[in-house]
Amino acid sequence: MQPDQPLISVAELARRLDEPTLRVVDCRWYLGRPGAGRAAYDAGHLPGAIHLDIDTDLVAADGPGRHPLPDPGVFATRMAGAGIGDEHLVVAYDDLGGWVAARLWWMLDSLGHRDVQVLDGGIGSWMAAGHPLTTEVLARPAARLSLASAWARTIDRDALRARLGSLRLLDARAGPRFRGETEPIDAVAGHIPTAVNAPTEGNLAPGGSFLSATDLRERFRSLGALGADQDVVTSCGSGVSACHNALAMRAAGLPDPFLYPGSYSDWTQNGLAVVNGLDPGDPPRYVAATWLPASSGLMATRQRPVDAGTERGRSLTVAAGSDLRNARRDRDLSLKEVGAAVGLSESQVSRVERGLVDHVSVLDLARLHAVVGQQLSVKSYPGGSPIRDAPHLELITDFCTFLHASLGWTTEVPMPREGDPRAWDVVVRGDQWRAAIEAETGPKDSQGLVRRVLLKQRDSGMDSVILLLRSTVQTRRFLQGAGAHLRSAFPNDGAIALARLQAGNDPGGNAIIVLPPRHRRSLRGGNS
Repeated sequence: MQPDQPLISVAELARRLDEPTLRVVDCRWYLGRPGAGRAAYDAGHLPGAIHLDIDTDLVAADGPGRHPLPDPGVFATRMAGAGIGDEHLVVAYDDLGGWVAARLWWMLDSLGHRDVQVLDGGIGSWMAAGHPLTTEVLARPAARLSLASAWARTIDRDALRARLGSLRLLDARAGPRFRGETEPIDAVAGHIPTAVNAPTEGNLAPGGSFLSATDLRERFRSLGALGADQDVVTSCGSGVSACHNALAMRAAGLPDPFLYPGSYSDWTQNGLAVVNGLDPGDPPRYVAATWLPASSGLMATRQRPVDAGTERGRSLTVAAGSDLRNARRDRDLSLKEVGAAVGLSESQVSRVERGLVDHVSVLDLARLHAVVGQQLSVKSYPGGSPIRDAPHLELITDFCTFLHASLGWTTEVPMPREGDPRAWDVVVRGDQWRAAIEAETGPKDSQGLVRRVLLKQRDSGMDSVILLLRSTVQTRRFLQGAGAHLRSAFPNDGAIALARLQAGNDPGGNAIIVLPPRHRRSLRGGNS
């Protein structure tokens, strides 16, 4: 079997079913129904199949996201104990189009066991072809399985955040979850900024089998994932169905993507900005707020510049380490070889690649990257992270709950010019328009505010700007004392603009929207 053939047909599996080196794995599993996959296996499975469960066999007890990858050594021991060895062809199947089985395929493949395939069409196609099921459970003897000590082609949260906008990020979740119209699991609805929706069902033909290699290539071409000019990252809710897109790309003969194992659950658990709607959204320049479940409200912390610098430094170290690891593996170099070239131990290079070194010099990073054929680039630009206090964040959150579900919105949107530290609090997007939101909780200098906002509107090309205020005594005094310049900059009626946004329409131009005090209104759930 060739490692670039990740799928096996029902006919081929039936022909090879009695081979002693075959290991068939039933991967059936159902979200939110613990034990249901095992019950389905007990009711009837392919002859000779064992059952492995996502929640108990293919994840770690804790880690980033809902289904974190286990330690490779622990995983190898578990698979060997289940009877999977170096000499075995592993065939995984499920009844959900292969997106659960793809997780086992990806894990074994990532760690170097290339004799692994997914049954095309799953158990449904097996039964449709007239092949039998059984309830007999075979006890497979333990085997010897030699796997790599680290997962290949993965990217973590910090490295992804540092590279948003420079790679193609695919999101395998269904459309309604991607667009933020519903979110049954994670605390915040929406998607990671810059992600494009690539739901798993798009890889399948009507009968549940995978599309042809030609059709899969065309699909990923349409998603912008075909080409050597940028890396591709596949993600989902928790790193399971994302493997389906990796499987489909392999079947199409395309380069393997990176997997973001923690995916959207890890992203939102760490308070990072999200986007609603079908539009991918822009990469956030910074994240100043910590987004919590709706029941907990919103919280922001003030951050000293030195602490922000420390956080940025660690993020850059993680991103540089991830790039180093990928380049080293692409050149088939060992940790020992790279370390010897620059005078570092194998362990030190491994820690640099995993971003576990708090103090690593730029010189060492540059030398390591040079050894693997890369050039390290460092650029500095003016800082400009605004401080967001709780009232400010509450005002933004309350406003977003008014928006129609068809509208997309993104928080903390930077100016289009590289290095410009300014940003809009929120940008709302319709079919052919964009409206920027500037939220103020303690407005004082109306002339300075107008100059600042109009300059940002000019430089960003926004169709409309909404000045968002909270109804307080200070706000009423501010509006009463403001001159004609404020009315000229924001000439439209705020109540009408808000009503238009609630209906999913363009606000119609610049306006001032004043929201009532928070304790006097009941927030509806959704995007916050």
